[in-house]
Amino acid sequence: MKKIALIYLLKICFLYSQEIVSMTLTGDEILVSLGLKESIVGVSGRVVDDPRYSNIVGKLNGIPRVEGNLENILYLKPDIVIVGSWISKDKVEQLEKRGVKILKYRSVNSFSELKKLIEYFGKALNAKEKSRENIEKLEKEIEKVRNKGMEVKNKKRVLFYSDFGVVFGKNTIFDDISKIGNFINIAAEDNLNGMATISEEKIVEYDPDVLLLLSHADRNGESIKKVMKNRGLKNVKAIKNSEVYSVESKTIMNSSPYMIDSIDEIFRKVYENEKK
Repeated sequence: MKKIALIYLLKICFLYSQEIVSMTLTGDEILVSLGLKESIVGVSGRVVDDPRYSNIVGKLNGIPRVEGNLENILYLKPDIVIVGSWISKDKVEQLEKRGVKILKYRSVNSFSELKKLIEYFGKALNAKEKSRENIEKLEKEIEKVRNKGMEVKNKKRVLFYSDFGVVFGKNTIFDDISKIGNFINIAAEDNLNGMATISEEKIVEYDPDVLLLLSHADRNGESIKKVMKNRGLKNVKAIKNSEVYSVESKTIMNSSPYMIDSIDEIFRKVYENEKK
């Protein structure tokens, strides 16, 4: 009986002692959110330390940055490597030939996909309890914002725009948030799918009530100032009413549990001046 118990214990120890390398920022963030820092032997790169893009600055100090370099990864002798769907097939195959387990994922376009992604990593990395906690947090946040949205009397028309001319239409996390928060995503209303490019003239035509700007650590509001000074947009309702707000890219672009925070943040920015 003692021998069986010992074997079982050794199996458990083996499962939880696997060493992991993440080749993507999303992978880094997922590992931290699942409480697996002790298992990480390598993370994506310097981007993990950049506050413009990373939600986990300072949380992975002292861990090697692999920067997508295959030699760096193999030197660390990981049991598992997390890769995005865009990582080259050649690199993945070389890792697999050396007996490395690959956990591959795609970026998410909805919160239902995010839930599945969290479940996938929780199961694959023996962190089911922590993944359940993240999913419960997601469900509570959705319910909280949905209830707030139900109290809104006048739906606002909102355009989410980046400074490189892209808007967020159907099949995006932003469109999911618009449904949860009870506001109109203008790009989806115009049947634009995913991230679509538009002209400034189109912004004038859309005439949004609220203009959200995708930004990177825009603490001084430079992106807002730039848009507010754009004479071509001076007659847009959002500009005239000063309803222009920035949204940090790291809260909505990284397919990790940190994306949960974007739901309430965006709702508040859309309706913060709403008079019920």
